[in-house]
Amino acid sequence: EKPRRPFVRDAAAIRRRKAGALCAMKGHEGAVVSLAVNHRIVISGGADTMIFAWHPESGRLLRRMRGHEFAVTCLSIDDSLFCSGSADRVVRLWGITDISPTNPAKTVEQIRRYSGHQAPITAVELVGKEVVSGASNGEVIIWNFETSEPLRRHQIHEVGRSVLAIQFDAVKLVTAGSDHKLVFSDFLSGEPFQTSYRSHGDSHILAMCFDTENLVTAGADR
Repeated sequence: EKPRRPFVRDAAAIRRRKAGALCAMKGHEGAVVSLAVNHRIVISGGADTMIFAWHPESGRLLRRMRGHEFAVTCLSIDDSLFCSGSADRVVRLWGITDISPTNPAKTVEQIRRYSGHQAPITAVELVGKEVVSGASNGEVIIWNFETSEPLRRHQIHEVGRSVLAIQFDAVKLVTAGSDHKLVFSDFLSGEPFQTSYRSHGDSHILAMCFDTENLVTAGADR
């Protein structure tokens, strides 16, 4: 059997290596509709309502988790915690509490359940102890991490238009919606201070990430 190439985290080594699939991860009984990854683990969410944890080097299935009634539409991971959002209108917070060298998801427990959206959840972002989610009705909720209650609600996008992607820090909240708007809002007040319209033409922004200086967006326009 041909030896499997090691999982490389060094940026220079990645640039030298030709792109190619390390492994295939198969197990869902429906479409895989959400994905999150860190240096230890890969999390996938499916239309089959299941959440799977995978080993990033071998592609081995580590754990199956059931908690949602409908498709797991979005995921976000931060160290040993991750959030899942679903068409069942619920966000769930999970904790990876037991890590071993051979199984970085030996024990995974559901910690909290965030319920309050009036429409299917389409985006979620977890940073530290901040959870922010968006739904198909254009509403964004910032949650109280400890009590699981909505802390602030903001109708940032047009009613009936989905929130497709969320990024935030202590100052600003950035959301992309199916109304073709990229909105920069104050994280505390929810007041928009900048809006970009049709930055990807007629295509929607499907993913984005940012740091203190730059915002990168990816859209259906290729």
